[in-house]
Amino acid sequence: PTAMLVGEIFRFTAVMTGTKENENVLFDIGFHVGRMIYLVDCCIDIADDMKKGKFNALIAAYGDAEELPPNLKDNVTRMITASMKEINTLTGNLSLKRHRDLIKNILCTGFPINISRRIDRSLKAIKKKNSSLAKKLPHAAIISGLILLYP
Repeated sequence: PTAMLVGEIFRFTAVMTGTKENENVLFDIGFHVGRMIYLVDCCIDIADDMKKGKFNALIAAYGDAEELPPNLKDNVTRMITASMKEINTLTGNLSLKRHRDLIKNILCTGFPINISRRIDRSLKAIKKKNSSLAKKLPHAAIISGLILLYP
């Protein structure tokens, strides 16, 4: 639902600016931005959610908090890097009269850098509290994957 909501918000910017030709591309970009935000938020919150017994989509999808499977790292990293690749491609498909470089910089450089920083801070905090849990989480793999995708 988060990905769909962000997709619709991005699509609405085409309506507001009268660029109907960008509606579908903007929805797709927004969908992938929303997907990444949700997954990253789950990664950042997982240790606290486990401790407090709160819902976390990663725990719900991959089993209980005590036994996070080894494929969690690969699966989450794959989803996030696939979305970033799509954002890179889709940004090039926008029909723009100006600000292409600015938009590309925000979505394809600033956004993944910001995510990498947030995940890095989260990983450092988790390592201080629970180093064995930190080894099971996808944080470092996500950072590495995003760094490889920076234009």
